[in-house]
Amino acid sequence: MKKIIIVAFIAFAGSAYSQNAIEKYFSYLDQDTGITKVTVNSKMFELFSYMETENKEEEELKEAISNLESMKVIVKEDAKNPEALFKEAIKKPGKEFELLMEVDQDEEHFYFLINEKNGIVAELLMIGNSDGEFIILSLTGEIDLKQLSSLSRQLNIDHMEHLEKIEEE
Repeated sequence: MKKIIIVAFIAFAGSAYSQNAIEKYFSYLDQDTGITKVTVNSKMFELFSYMETENKEEEELKEAISNLESMKVIVKEDAKNPEALFKEAIKKPGKEFELLMEVDQDEEHFYFLINEKNGIVAELLMIGNSDGEFIILSLTGEIDLKQLSSLSRQLNIDHMEHLEKIEEE
């Protein structure tokens, strides 16, 4: 009986660890019918690894994607008070996240946070508001930030273009 309890605990601890920040801190937003939620799982990223590349940019894209496990995005368009949603959301991530970069310009405000252990970024979390939109994005896997800025540029992911500033540093 003791072994069953230990195995159940280990299985539960493993599944809790695999939660991304959106599942862990922002699940309350799932009840909001005014959101758009997009989830891309590891199988989609795995399929990209079979892609044939014709140039250096495509090879960089393939390499950047190969280590990703999931991407989740929540967008609330025409939010009545996106700044209030933003201010509440940036308080949610736990101590395992640290601020990587903050962008504050015109009608945009974004925080980029990372969960890093031993030099490996396991999750990138973007929380922002822009022109009446509230946005949360989570990328999990083994993330190379320089590859990620290249990925965001090549895929034209809205608001991720701010990560190109990492290459400048």
